[in-house]
Amino acid sequence: MRVLVRADGSYERGLGHISKQITLCNKLKRSGNEILFVIRRNEVTANLLSQAGMDHVQIDGEVLSGIDGIITSYRPELVILDILDTTSDYVRALRKHNVSIVTFDNTDVSALDCDAVFNVMYYHKDEARKLLKRAAVYEGYKYIIIDEAYSSVGESENESVQRILLTQGGADTGNRTPFLMETLIMLREKTKVPFNVDVVVGPAFDLGNTATIEEIAGAHDVFHVNRQPSNLARFIEECDIAITAGGTTMWEIAACKRPMYVFINESFEDETARVISSLGFALYDGYLPGQDRVSDSLKKLVEDLSLRRELVRNMKLYDIANGLNRVIDGIYKHGVQT
Repeated sequence: MRVLVRADGSYERGLGHISKQITLCNKLKRSGNEILFVIRRNEVTANLLSQAGMDHVQIDGEVLSGIDGIITSYRPELVILDILDTTSDYVRALRKHNVSIVTFDNTDVSALDCDAVFNVMYYHKDEARKLLKRAAVYEGYKYIIIDEAYSSVGESENESVQRILLTQGGADTGNRTPFLMETLIMLREKTKVPFNVDVVVGPAFDLGNTATIEEIAGAHDVFHVNRQPSNLARFIEECDIAITAGGTTMWEIAACKRPMYVFINESFEDETARVISSLGFALYDGYLPGQDRVSDSLKKLVEDLSLRRELVRNMKLYDIANGLNRVIDGIYKHGVQT
């Protein structure tokens, strides 16, 4: 089967959509399917796809005529859309090519014209869901796409917090990593717990933000800066607690059963952060809380072993790691042949 994937990544958009689709397409590719990504022109995104061994074409802007020509020449059986701003006109234009269409995190009415909708990060409101008569709608944490490497990570056996993972995704769109590093310096002094911190710098971090991170780390040997690590699962496995933004990484951490504090960069991440908090996987203080509030929550997480164990127990109640297989089953179930 030929599969065309339309997704984007950048500093402004983050890299979660691209990373998710790389994970999905790696599995589809291993089953003998052909994959072609179509992306807006972006060097970071193109490099990620090249490193993953994914064929890709870059376009300038969202011009229907451009992707129309690519579909005509590539002749896919399946088109995957992972762009939040999909429109009905866009989907209907694709539909003219007699392709199956699967869309991700799409709450627009354009989902009406797709074959399947997988919404993990953002959900349709009740009134919109009633209109989704054509599309098969899959919503909720059961369909989170996580690399299979995370399912093999074992639980931490440490009763004290020795290592903290600090990650704000691939882009840190709010440049909040330095703020969190400063908070951890204060916390270490307050709690007298001699933890170390692995700081992840993603491929789309702003250069000024990265320079500030390096400057703080250079003045405090508690921090270990890791630029664009190829294997985040290793850092999750080595940590006792994690601080993460509100994207896919928090679900990867949940699959690895690590207690976490969620600190979101963008207000639109609030809905998903509240979901993971309500499941009892994480502590969360809302959008951009002050330093004292963040410090108080992290102090609880560092000092309270029973709280950390409770969060882990809650994670064990849910099968997070098999979302990738559920998504592939859903894709094949709705008119797409192997």
